[in-house]
Amino acid sequence: MDAASIPGHGAVQGFMEYAADTFEAVGVAIRGAHVLVDTADLMRHYRSAGAKVDPVDQELHDAAVPARDSIAGDFAILHGHALMGAWGALEACIDDVAIDWLTETEGACALSATNTLKVSLGDYLALKGDARWPWLLDQIKRAQSSSLKSGVGQFETVLSAVGLGGGVDPHIRTAIHYTKAIRNVIAHKGGRVDARFVEACPDLGLTEGERLSVTSKQFLAGLTAMLAYSGAVYERSRVLAGAGARPPRLPWWVEDLASLPAAFTTSGAARRGSKADSPDLDRTA
Repeated sequence: MDAASIPGHGAVQGFMEYAADTFEAVGVAIRGAHVLVDTADLMRHYRSAGAKVDPVDQELHDAAVPARDSIAGDFAILHGHALMGAWGALEACIDDVAIDWLTETEGACALSATNTLKVSLGDYLALKGDARWPWLLDQIKRAQSSSLKSGVGQFETVLSAVGLGGGVDPHIRTAIHYTKAIRNVIAHKGGRVDARFVEACPDLGLTEGERLSVTSKQFLAGLTAMLAYSGAVYERSRVLAGAGARPPRLPWWVEDLASLPAAFTTSGAARRGSKADSPDLDRTA
């Protein structure tokens, strides 16, 4: 079976490409900050040796000040917003996978879920063709309050409704639980920890009102967990489409899935300032 013909293939592929672009953009920003600081330090050395200071040199010195702060803070703002963007891309991916299956089966895959829906028949009949399926998915999500569920629960309620529900590795489940909680604090609380976060993630050891700082390890663990989860969803789609099961495939840099949740609860952060230190999401071996 042609992979492109499997429902959800384009959606998952698109998410993986977005994740790769996100990782690369974060890496470019980090490497650029280090180059900026190193260059400013070099120019300062020249000034101390009696070289003339010109406006460009002063501009370089001024620009290096926030770069130093970002390096010292392990690029917490950058990592947090990148993680938040990736979460939004994963939400869109899962929706698109579900819509693909609703389209493929003309809604038959969701009969058990739709039988209990309370919707306006007039609204449904007013829709033409494939416009019905995004609308139907919205009704399912609203009825199940999927967005209010923690971690992968948000996605599994949707996937189960279209026949794609399944088990999730507990380490991936925990890492995604942390990732969504972090995303919510950044998106809705301006990065300040609230009581809901403290209750949901007691292992992170944060207190209400504290500023949340997303480390490089947490960013990489969250992005990796989302990649692994989207890949697992695609494998379910392959099986449902009759393409057969395949052994689980993980990103090449993951040696142990237990390292994903551990990255959120272990203090300290790894410096990822050079290309050589950063995993390439496109690498296959």
